[in-house]
Amino acid sequence: LPRSAVVSTVGKMKKLVASLESAASSTWADYEVATPYEQAESDAKAAFVAEAAAKAAAKGVAVDVGANAGLFTKILASHFDQTIGIDLDQGAIDALYAELSRSRTGNITPLVVDITNPTPAFGWRGKERMAFTDRIQPDFATWLAVVHHLSLGTGLPLPSVVAQIFEFSPEAVVEFVSLEDPMAKRISASRTEELGPYSRELFEQCLNDNGTVIHSEDVSATRTMYHLRRN
Repeated sequence: LPRSAVVSTVGKMKKLVASLESAASSTWADYEVATPYEQAESDAKAAFVAEAAAKAAAKGVAVDVGANAGLFTKILASHFDQTIGIDLDQGAIDALYAELSRSRTGNITPLVVDITNPTPAFGWRGKERMAFTDRIQPDFATWLAVVHHLSLGTGLPLPSVVAQIFEFSPEAVVEFVSLEDPMAKRISASRTEELGPYSRELFEQCLNDNGTVIHSEDVSATRTMYHLRRN
């Protein structure tokens, strides 16, 4: 084909793609504003994340696991060169992408990723494209309101969840939600099989087995924040 025909075809494709809008529904896009928790709790969480990120004194890559619509992703972006917000909820990631497009924020990448089943290595001999966890190698990560979903919702053993947190990045902020929390009760009520051991005592024991707790803080009667560093 002549160059003019190729240029015309590409131009039409660009216009088509630019006009597309996602129809993905969302379970969690409004989570940050729809939850029954006090504003003081959200403020305390934000302050804890900001302080931990500043203490990390890193300027590499940070990942916000379970980013929702990006409230804490944006906090990380002010401390790191590149921040990746990941969530399984396509609607929530779409909302974050749309906001970033409007604000022209350049150091946040929103991605739809299931942390329980991230993209593996694939292609010829499994070497053409690296696994998601091998591609990013973050210096810092946040796991806010995630652990109870993995343990109580998905059914992953709590020690295994903690081990993954320390394997994922050398430094992290993690939120632990007790069984008495309204959201934890809601998640565990839908389980049809017996839950594995889940308690703050077991969680802290697992933390000490894998790394060091730099700082911890109760942000509510049922939620505690931890700043962790891998041994």
